[in-house]
Amino acid sequence: MKKSIAIGAFVAVMSVLVLLLGAQAAHTAEGTADANASASVNASTSDIGPDSFLYFLEIAIDRINLALTFDHSAKAEKGLKIAEKRLIEVKEMVEENKLEAAKKAQREHDRVLATVEKSIKKIDKLDEKAQAKLESELEEHENDAESVKSSLELHIKVNGKITPDQRAIIDS
Repeated sequence: MKKSIAIGAFVAVMSVLVLLLGAQAAHTAEGTADANASASVNASTSDIGPDSFLYFLEIAIDRINLALTFDHSAKAEKGLKIAEKRLIEVKEMVEENKLEAAKKAQREHDRVLATVEKSIKKIDKLDEKAQAKLESELEEHENDAESVKSSLELHIKVNGKITPDQRAIIDS
């Protein structure tokens, strides 16, 4: 009896995850319809932000999505899109003065970027074009991250003194 309940609970949880992954895939497909729009770090790409109690679901879906991507080139591309989304979240949370949420998004941004860097290093040496393209995109993203950090510092200076928490976010 207990075994059938455990199996039923497992099936229910897996069903919810499949539904969430499907919803995320549909959301991603809509968001990537215009490649130029997805390259912009100025527009929000998510309804669930780091200040939401459901944020862990978005993180879990992104982690599962990356874990189930076995091609290193594809994993790096997905990771860069996720990192861009996290960077936008950091900016939005600081602008709204939600520092703990900004820290949460920053930690996840850094974790995803580490995954991207590992994936780029694992790309087959025979695929140098893909590796060079991804390294270029990673460098561009890192430049965007620096730009966001600079604009955040300016935003904070204009709106008042910088607290130690805000300084830690800017410096991270």
